Parts: sequence; C-alpha cells; structure tokens
Amino acid sequence: GTMLSRILWAVISSAAGRSRSFVALITLLRSVWDVLGWGDTDTFAAHLKHHVNLDFVVTLLWAFAASGVLQQQGLSSSLRALACCCCREGCRQDLGLGVVLRDTSTWAQLWELFLLAGPSLSPDWPVSCLDQGRSCWATDLRRSGLSEEQDGEEAQHLLLGDVLKTLGVPHKLVAEVAVSLRGRGITTSAELLCEATTPNAGRWVVEVVADEYPAAAEPVVKVARDVRSGIVGRWQIKRLILADAGISVVEVPGSLLCSKNMAKVQRDLEAILRSEGVLRTEVHAKSSAFVGASVAFAHSVGTGSVVAPPRA
Repeated sequence: GTMLSRILWAVISSAAGRSRSFVALITLLRSVWDVLGWGDTDTFAAHLKHHVNLDFVVTLLWAFAASGVLQQQGLSSSLRALACCCCREGCRQDLGLGVVLRDTSTWAQLWELFLLAGPSLSPDWPVSCLDQGRSCWATDLRRSGLSEEQDGEEAQHLLLGDVLKTLGVPHKLVAEVAVSLRGRGITTSAELLCEATTPNAGRWVVEVVADEYPAAAEPVVKVARDVRSGIVGRWQIKRLILADAGISVVEVPGSLLCSKNMAKVQRDLEAILRSEGVLRTEVHAKSSAFVGASVAFAHSVGTGSVVAPPRA
C-alpha cells in the first residue's frame, strides 16, 4: 500500500505538462478510488479503523486531491474522518499525529490538504498539528532542489526582489497568501501589491521554480499554465490553492537567478507584467550596473519586507 501511494505521488510530481500522462493518470486514480471505495465515508472510516497506516492514507489523499478525483467537499469529509480516527486512537497528545506520521514529506502533503480544505477543515484538528504540518512543509520546500547552495533560496528571493524593485513593482518577499485556514496561508516567493495602481489586473505572485525536467533548451520566465487543465508537478496542490484564491502565478526558473542573468529576468518579467496589465506606467529605468550590483548587496537586504516602487 505504501509503495503504491509513493508511486502515484512520484508520477504526479514528474508529469508536468504532459497531457497524455495527465489523462492516463486520472483514469488510473479514478480506478484506484473506486476500488478503495473511499468515496463512502463509512468505508473510509472502516479502513482507518482496521488498517491505520497514515503515511499511506495521507499520500493517497494528496494524489486524489491533486488530480481532481477528490473534490473539496469530499476532502473535508475525509480529513474529518481522519481526525476522528486520531482522536479515538489518543494521538492528539504532544504533536497531534506526530507519533504515527513518519515522514516529513507526508506532513507537508497533509498541510497542503489542510489549506486546500480551508475553512471547511474539521475543528477537531489541533493547532499543534497545523503547526507541525506548516513547519514540515517549509522544510520540504527547502529540499525541493531550487538551489544547491545552503543559502541559495534566500539569495534567489533577494535577487528577485531587486528585479521587482528595478521594475517599480511594489511587492512583498516570501509572502503568505490565500490565508483561509485559521489565519494561515501558503507561502510564495513574492506577492505583487499592485491592487491600488492596477486594480483590474487581479492578484499575482511570482514563484521561483526548479527547471523543468527534462530540461528545456533555455529556461524562461512565463505565466504558469492552468493548473486545472493538467499536472504542474510537485506543487500541484499549492497551485490549486492559489487558483481557488484567484491568484495568478509567474514562474521564474531558479537557474536564471543563480546564473545572475538579471537582465534577461528583468526583460522577460517586464514583458509578462505589461501584457497582463500589472505594469501600467513606464518602467523607471535603471542602469545595468545597478542590476549587476544587486548581486553584491543582496545579502544585506532583509526578506519579508514590503518594497515600495521608486519615485519618479
């Protein structure tokens, strides 16, 4: 069982952009869902009662939710039954499910399921459980391979912030958005704060992402594909959470930031934001020397602070 759940997770994580794989995967997952009979709450609860392997259960629920086989109402019911199982087993002590969930990545998956359920999440889940999931999700993010350097993720965010500042885009780095779960939300690389200047553009975030595999001929900055029309990979549920909140995503490959190719990132990002109506006024041009110099002082800039656009 655990092997099957891990295989399904791996397939979803690696199926980004492959339409044939997406159709085949949905068919497979619907078959597994029907065989398990988890659409019936009593059947699901009975499985939990007699075969409690929560790593297996959580990863399967993640796969079903990521593919759209399990919708929000059904997810809320499944998480409610899971919470009842844990309460019955006396697992709410200490770190909630910490005594039975063995893998950090499983906790990260559970946290994404919590956020996808949002306000409909059962109140039976203790705060300690939410905190554990949130912490493990952050750990899993750092292990996602965006950078080989220990401080690479922070450096990439700072360099992204320099580009946005140069473009005159107000933003917040490492921002928590789609806040719907007891004051908690999902963390993104940068939230664009443009509602005041371009209210018709909608809400946008910029995500630093790992390069696609197999690697594209050249990494490009682009608007993320529609998450509901295909698989986008490991962060499928994160993108579903953002889509549910009406938030659009621009992807910036981490390799571009690591290579310090700031001119390309700035040029491509500006073109996208202009075409989407996020940038309305002329860019406050800065010299290429500033863009290059941003690499040197990036580590001296604090993360998580709101950056206002430069004055004309």
